Amino acid sequence: MKKKMVTVLLTAAMVTAMAAGCGKSSDSGSDKKESYTIGIEQFAEHGSLDNCREGFLKGLEDEGIKEGDNLTVKYKNAAADMGTAKQISDSLVSDKVDLVCAIATPSAQSAYNAAMKADIPVIYTAVTDPVAAELADKDGKPVGEVTGTSDKLPVEEQLKMIREMLPDAKKIGIMYTTSEANSVSAIEEYKSLVKKYDFELVEKGITTTADVSLAADDLLSKVDCITNLTDNTVVASLPTILDKANEKKIPVFGSEIEQVKISSQRLAILRHDMRHHLSIILTQLQNGHPDKAQEYIHEINSAYDDTIIAAYSGNEMLNSVLSIYHSRFTDRGLSLICNVSTGKELPCSDLSLCTILSNALENSMHALEQLESPSKWARLTLSQKKNHILFQLENPVEKIPAFVDGVPVSTRNGHGIGVRSIIYYVEQLHGQCHFSIVDHCFVLRIII
Repeated sequence: MKKKMVTVLLTAAMVTAMAAGCGKSSDSGSDKKESYTIGIEQFAEHGSLDNCREGFLKGLEDEGIKEGDNLTVKYKNAAADMGTAKQISDSLVSDKVDLVCAIATPSAQSAYNAAMKADIPVIYTAVTDPVAAELADKDGKPVGEVTGTSDKLPVEEQLKMIREMLPDAKKIGIMYTTSEANSVSAIEEYKSLVKKYDFELVEKGITTTADVSLAADDLLSKVDCITNLTDNTVVASLPTILDKANEKKIPVFGSEIEQVKISSQRLAILRHDMRHHLSIILTQLQNGHPDKAQEYIHEINSAYDDTIIAAYSGNEMLNSVLSIYHSRFTDRGLSLICNVSTGKELPCSDLSLCTILSNALENSMHALEQLESPSKWARLTLSQKKNHILFQLENPVEKIPAFVDGVPVSTRNGHGIGVRSIIYYVEQLHGQCHFSIVDHCFVLRIII
């Protein structure tokens, strides 16, 4: 009864269950007063999986099962090693825990294989494809005393977003662990969809974290951008990949918010170390080595240029997009002037606004690159008024574009997608979009 009862309570704590629970419920209230011991097996140490663990424990607490009160937790991390994951699973089974919570596909597989003959139920999370992982049958039903949630990526939506944000990109790179069933499954889905969005997929398989550095160098030499899966070995080494991508100025698309936050974390570390940097520079100057001091300053500037996310507004996603494009404008000798005033919460989805903004800035950047005039600037005004966003972007033009039904039409092959994307998203948000030429400046005004 105890084991069955805890299974029901744990299943109730999951946000989205993939299948039915592992046991039957009971009307007895006395079971809730018992104490339980569960094992939490986490495959790797990174923010997204940490969130899964913390959310799981919070769900238990909401159901009256609290660590330190009536719950003992045995937490173990495999450090992205398959062999270690198996050892952990065997250890938890030997300890005769009441239940195993397995976080990520390799841990879920090893936990179920170890627990299936011991009558210990397993609940998993962060498993992309439970069917491919052999945790569920082809109908999505549990293969035994195992159930959980899937974090399957919206692959087509991701490809659509990348195409809209990078209209000229041709090759998308993906690094993945060849032994992770979830990653292999995701790769197959990407392969089936990339041609629809006129991309070529360049994949790079690895086996351990030791492969990441060389694999990243090879992949970045062949692609226009990288998109990340929820591959745990790769995500655990994401700072290395981002460092290399920043050096080559190749954009990286994350599949979860924790991946995006890593750049901000790197910046915080640099700021923390600034006092140390200044001390070194001062010492070099005092010892009569201005050249060495200058060289050190250049190194610091390079590090900050790769990681800084400026605080243009209260919204993190908006800040990220503006920081990326400010850097891209600067690299091309262009000026981007921003006057932005928004809160943390926008009256529309972050994705929709950032897609509109990215396409508008991309078009403006390409237009400025065609100017013969040395005055190459774009001015963005973005403000939030209660439940509306007011948007204006302007830049000088020498050749007036053709307009059809109030919409600028590009005669350049492969261009014009950005404008269509802007119009589409504005319409989806029930907003208004207006293109015009004012005093030899192209002006885009949007209200959403």
